[in-house]
Amino acid sequence: MANYIITATCKQVELLALACNQAMRIHIGQLADPLTVQLNFEIGYLRHHDGEPAPMEVQEKLEELSKLCWHGKSYGFYGMNYDEKSNIWWDMYQVFRYQIWKDSNIDASSRDMTTVASHEPMLTGKEPLILIEDVKN
Repeated sequence: MANYIITATCKQVELLALACNQAMRIHIGQLADPLTVQLNFEIGYLRHHDGEPAPMEVQEKLEELSKLCWHGKSYGFYGMNYDEKSNIWWDMYQVFRYQIWKDSNIDASSRDMTTVASHEPMLTGKEPLILIEDVKN
């Protein structure tokens, strides 16, 4: 097992801690992520109403309810360039994805460019990319 030192800004650490906390809450059943709730509802509605999509007002109420579950805040889960948090999360994700690819790639000199994970992270936000340093045991 590899050990790493991660260098990050205060904002990045704060958002990473929040993401880990939310993931843990989803895992133990305290919280359902809004997208899963919405998709489950839409599938269930279609099934029970002969393929008719839910009325727009029902969809809007569901979205409001989802926001309440997440304390009415945007946690930046809306993709690149949605807000500053989204960009920070995307940039961190790219760095982690790239590190996992490097760790699992036996011959790093022959990069498999058919996978997105093999591409070096590109900065999209205002915060610098986090740095991951492999600490050899």
